[in-house]
Amino acid sequence: MFYNLHLVLVLFFERHITQNYVKLINILLNTVSPTWREKVILISLDGENTMISRHASVVTLLENECSNPVLRIWCVPHQLDIVVKNATHGVLDKAFYKVAHAFSVHLRAQQILITEVGSKCPKDTTRWVAFGSILRWLLEHRR
Repeated sequence: MFYNLHLVLVLFFERHITQNYVKLINILLNTVSPTWREKVILISLDGENTMISRHASVVTLLENECSNPVLRIWCVPHQLDIVVKNATHGVLDKAFYKVAHAFSVHLRAQQILITEVGSKCPKDTTRWVAFGSILRWLLEHRR
């Protein structure tokens, strides 16, 4: 078995544009492993436009610096998000998701209910985890 994994968290205070991402990644990889250009075989991405566009994306610019062909894959949480979102949208031809989302928006605006229950319905985002939190909240606070 071959194991050589690195997980790094870097605070990013610049504007979130392609050039700033590439600059920061270059600094990081040059520090961790100056020969990274010969070692990279795969880049995982999350689908953000600055990451995946065809000509000037972060991934494309990093690929151009690598010595070997690079495989692109979606990150695992993003893959899971797509699967769960498609499954949720498949229930009642998206009606289940639309009604649950609209209901959560309505409940978040009900100040008397929020005071009575002592809790506010979670806000929906683009991630399935947030939708799961809404469903859990609805089940816990149903009458």
